[in-house]
Amino acid sequence: MQTIRCPEGFEVCTVEGKGRGVFARRDLQAGLRVCVCSGYITDMKNITAMCLQLDANVFLQGVGEFDDFINHSCDPNCVIRFEGETPVLFVLKNMLEGEELTFDYNTTDWDMYEQEASANSDIAFSCRCGTAKCVGDIKGFRYLSDSQRSERKDCLSPFLQSRFSHP
Repeated sequence: MQTIRCPEGFEVCTVEGKGRGVFARRDLQAGLRVCVCSGYITDMKNITAMCLQLDANVFLQGVGEFDDFINHSCDPNCVIRFEGETPVLFVLKNMLEGEELTFDYNTTDWDMYEQEASANSDIAFSCRCGTAKCVGDIKGFRYLSDSQRSERKDCLSPFLQSRFSHP
């Protein structure tokens, strides 16, 4: 397995049943700016599961940097905020050394089934977060109930904020 370079204080490790994940190697305070999300801009026809939706047909396609290994959780400890048009990962809740960094993929992606059909690639998946807030299958914001959408409203990407009241 290739070694993934990480900023100081983070490490990519194997996670049982999930592949790889990113872990804190020191305590982290809520609000900490972890990194600018890496990748290149592409359209829906050229994405893989390591992408972040920026607009209807605009995606940040991951290139195998450490941030591409941050796993999903329905009760995440990180969030992607935008500085202008740039997606940046922040710590959402105080974290202890050894905790896995996670964010809610439903806060950035509208419709993973649509993405799969266009890219001919598996993107939607069954969640394995195991939290009390688990929504089951991760298919995108479009498929969440009204209450699940409301719970996430403060963490949505600008693209999803624009669609929040317009399913």
